[in-house]
Amino acid sequence: MLKNIGILFGFEWKKIMLRKSTWITFTALAVFLLFMDAAAYFGTTYRDGEPAETHAQAILKDKENGRKLSGRLLDDTLLGEMKAEYQKAADSGQEDLYLHEGFRQYKTVYQAIRQFSGNRDFDLLTINEDRLYQTRDAYLHRLYEEFGLTDREMSFWQKKDDKIEKPFVYQYALGVEYLVSRDGAYFPCLMATFFIAVCIGILFSEEHVRRTDQLVLCSRFGRKEVYFARMAAGCGVSVCVTILLAAVSVVVNFLIYGADGFSAMAALYIPYWPDTVTMGLLLLRMFGLLLLSSVVTAVFAMLLSEVMRSSIGTMSVVIALLFLARLIPIPMNMRFLSQMWNYLPINLLKEGVYDLRLVFGSLTTWQFAPILYLSAAVVFLLIGKRLYCRYQVSGR
Repeated sequence: MLKNIGILFGFEWKKIMLRKSTWITFTALAVFLLFMDAAAYFGTTYRDGEPAETHAQAILKDKENGRKLSGRLLDDTLLGEMKAEYQKAADSGQEDLYLHEGFRQYKTVYQAIRQFSGNRDFDLLTINEDRLYQTRDAYLHRLYEEFGLTDREMSFWQKKDDKIEKPFVYQYALGVEYLVSRDGAYFPCLMATFFIAVCIGILFSEEHVRRTDQLVLCSRFGRKEVYFARMAAGCGVSVCVTILLAAVSVVVNFLIYGADGFSAMAALYIPYWPDTVTMGLLLLRMFGLLLLSSVVTAVFAMLLSEVMRSSIGTMSVVIALLFLARLIPIPMNMRFLSQMWNYLPINLLKEGVYDLRLVFGSLTTWQFAPILYLSAAVVFLLIGKRLYCRYQVSGR
């Protein structure tokens, strides 16, 4: 049986890969993703109508300055240096303080510590070490209230946050930060979903449209082996495409911003995630969820393909759900619906992945999402098998 499924898998894989539409769709999505990730590198900043520096020069300068400061403690010593240069920049009368070379060297650190307070009433000249971390704690507690966390959930996160050593050690990690917190997995997920809707959502419907469904009845083992082989091929291609799209984002961001900071504290760049994990571990988690999301999306699209028996209908439903997930917000006070809405792949890989609300009182988003996705994939797979194997071919 496994040998037969292997042969059928190879046939189904080849059938997908030999389509021109597969390569045209993938190439178009990859190029579009490339331009979105690289857009920040192009352009020029103007001052008083004159070109001051290109975006490429600004990124390179910030990268060099950030690397020089890596390993420094975010304490009163570093804050004192920043204050002195900030005051000099302010006294020079420049509107853009980053044009002042003295303060420019602290730009990446300044942007990092601004996040601690959620950019509310942040004044560098009045900040010291104690107030900086008190402001961060106040920001976290505002988030706890916005999420509507229970006392048990707040205690859970507070215990994790208490394990974080303070003062923080600054490490330059903009390349990893962009991938973890600024759409690094969201855009590949978006592109992969479009690919699945266009190229994978036709695998079962075309059998009905072309009226070749009767041929399967002539096979030795019937439909079951064909079904599992086709599902495996569709999921396999979807995962491979997702990996390639993710690789585009990783390569572009690392080339532009550098690959530094895998060991940086996540709390430094993502203050709304009170945990001791590193940026590198967060990146692995994010892209692991991205791959799982492509599997469950592919299985769902192929199930729709069998139910609707129309490639256009399948594509329309998948893309419509994609946009509805992003366009319709659900208030956090509707806890269950809001949480489930955040677990939709496109929402999870945007901001839902940092949802602090626990499931069953102990499972974080990172822990529950893989369970949910694998369970959903199995359910969709079994429903599809029942429908496909029981489908009665009507007269022509």
